[in-house]
Amino acid sequence: MLEVDQGHKPSLEALEQLYIQANQWDKLIEIYDQQFQVAFESSEQVAIYDKIAKAQEEYFEDYDASIDAYRSTLSIEPGHEASIQNLERLYYQQSRWIDLVDIVEEHVRLNENNPEQQVHLLNELAKVHRDQLEAPHSAIDANLRSTERKPMQPEHMSDLGSLYEP
Repeated sequence: MLEVDQGHKPSLEALEQLYIQANQWDKLIEIYDQQFQVAFESSEQVAIYDKIAKAQEEYFEDYDASIDAYRSTLSIEPGHEASIQNLERLYYQQSRWIDLVDIVEEHVRLNENNPEQQVHLLNELAKVHRDQLEAPHSAIDANLRSTERKPMQPEHMSDLGSLYEP
């Protein structure tokens, strides 16, 4: 059995590559955990959580563990765009609508200087409220917030009108 200095980054990186090539996913996660223990820079920690999240999703189909890793990334770097987008995707795939609403709302807040992105996010949020949560008042609110940022959206005006119909 090979003994590895658990704090020696080059050894851990070499083992990471070996475990990937050998499809030894459990050992790969262990290596990621060891890498995290010696990662002092937040950018390194974020990168390791990203690898853990991807491995949990792709190799184990453990979506909850993947979500946990992305959420851990956000605890280190709250505005990490890729993690937010991956959480949105996973929450949608897993039909976790309330969690999806929460992360999209956070995404809207983080994009305060990007009204086009906010419009897109709010329109998607309105669809989730309307189609998945059957919450017309929340859908109306999201649509109104979207039209405040971009008034002329004919496709969404008809959606808004249909929400007011009994």
